[in-house]
Amino acid sequence: MIIGLIGGLIPIFQGWIFGIPGLIILADYFPPIHRLLVWAKKKAGISNKKGGK
Repeated sequence: MIIGLIGGLIPIFQGWIFGIPGLIILADYFPPIHRLLVWAKKKAGISNKKGGK
């Protein structure tokens, strides 16, 4: 997560590659980050439903 924040400040370093997985990991432990992740998935059109059709 920290590498992702640093990468957001340095133009030649891709911070989102480390920032997004960091948020996904932290979402299990911090409810506000979990809500942010759910909101982002909803905006992206990604469903949490598992299974087939």
